[in-house]
Formats: sequence, structure tokens, C-alpha cells
Amino acid sequence: MPLPSPLHFTELLACDVFRDGGSLEATLCTPSGDVLSLALEIDRGSSETPRHGNLYECALAFVKDATPVPLGGERERAILDALDDLLRRTEAATSAPYERLRHLRAEVPRRTGAMNSRYRGAPENRSYSDGTLAVVAILTIVPGRLEAFRAYERQAATIMTKHGGVIERAVYVPGEPAREVHVIRFSGAEAFATYRADATLASLATLRDSVIATTEVLLGESGPSYRE
Repeated sequence: MPLPSPLHFTELLACDVFRDGGSLEATLCTPSGDVLSLALEIDRGSSETPRHGNLYECALAFVKDATPVPLGGERERAILDALDDLLRRTEAATSAPYERLRHLRAEVPRRTGAMNSRYRGAPENRSYSDGTLAVVAILTIVPGRLEAFRAYERQAATIMTKHGGVIERAVYVPGEPAREVHVIRFSGAEAFATYRADATLASLATLRDSVIATTEVLLGESGPSYRE
């Protein structure tokens, strides 16, 4: 499902990096209030130094009908223009999500266009054997903001349950900065998408940016239990 045209972004809600070598996903708002996704996939086969491959657009993140954006075409130009407009209006923003969005914008013209289908069209590769989606989130906490971070996560977890998601395990890793690792299960890829697009979650974006310095997300499949 492609993004609307003409294209205009009013706000960046999130921009995450994946631990697969550098795939990026930006979640953005439009004037109509729609929440839209741009995903730039890493192309591991491009060279010894991986480059980004395909760019996908979709009205919700991580759904099967995400549309690949043709390399160097008019649609790519429209997306770049919309990103440039947003970044000009938010030039003073220095938060990690905006830094990642600037990186995504710079990488789009350099991409190879390779379609690896790591995320799109192969959701079973990111699911438990029962069809649910496995998500691991590695969250770096802003120093001195641990209690505020946990207050935010409690709100996010409440919203998550409305979309078929649950934090199965949270592991706190002390340090400077401290991190927390969440093992999350969703009922499916589309449930994860609707959670990411939730309006109440979006309203917490300012709080989120004040307590979370960086987010890394891994999507995978269930491994063995290692129990005899």
C-alpha cells in the first residue's frame, strides 16, 4: 500500500535501526493524521562493506503489502522531497531518531535497489512456530532517567496489550549508559504494525525521546529450548 501523493510529512514519530547490519525504518505522520512507514533494507550482498538495498513504503509498518520504491524514479524523488522538507523544518532537532532519519535520507540515493525480502513478503522468518511475531528491543536509557523510562515503558506496555503484544521478559543491563533488553511477542506482523501506528503511543513520542537514547530492534524466529 503506497503512501499518499502528493507527499508531506508533519512529524517524525520514530526512526529505528535494526541489528542486521543497518536496516532503517522511519515512522512518520501526515497532515491527515495517518501514520506511515519508510523502511530502507540493508543489502548484505552488495560488497564487503554492506550498502542499503531496497526502500519500501507502507501505510503501516511490517505488513505484507509494503511497496518497493523504484530506484531513481519519480516516487523516490517525491519521498526525498518530503523528507527534505521535514528535515528543513526540524533542522535544530538533535535527538537520535532525527539523526537516524538524516542518515536514511542520505542513503536512499546510494542504495543498490536489491530486493532481499528480509522483512517484506517473508514474515514467517520472523515468527515463532505458532505464527506469532518475535521482537527483541535493545533500549539505551538516557542517563539519570531510569524511573521516567520505566514509567514510559509501563504506558507503552499497556498500549501494546491492546494490539496483541506482551513483553515476555525485560532484562536490565547496568552501565553508563544503562540498557534494557525486551523480549516481546505479538500475535502477528500486522498486530505489531497497528501497535506502532497507535495514536496514543504516538502522543508519547516526546516522553520517549527524553528517556530513550537509542533503540535497536531485532526480528527473528523461535530457537531451540536446549532442554533435554
